[in-house]
Amino acid sequence: MPWTRSSWPNSPRTPEYLGFHVLVRFWLCIAPGQLGAVGTALADHPEIPFVAATTGASHVVATGMFHDTQELFQYLNHRIGTLPGVESVETAPILREVKRLTYRPATR
Repeated sequence: MPWTRSSWPNSPRTPEYLGFHVLVRFWLCIAPGQLGAVGTALADHPEIPFVAATTGASHVVATGMFHDTQELFQYLNHRIGTLPGVESVETAPILREVKRLTYRPATR
């Protein structure tokens, strides 16, 4: 059965259902030559379900999921902040998601 808008809030696939009540978007500026290494490192972090290289004011965009703000602080201070090549990080809370990637079986 495909997900519908009405079934989504009660879905066991939402971060909130799994206990992640703090969702954030990260924009990172990376030192030249370090983009691949930083992207690969972030992809290995269980807190990060999405990471991508981008252009513009930042070089990497990522989404983070945390149980609470203390866990986010620890992640910023001890994990992302200590990665070689990370020059700066901008963080913004995700207050409400309107759409999340869903799966719908192909119709023939």
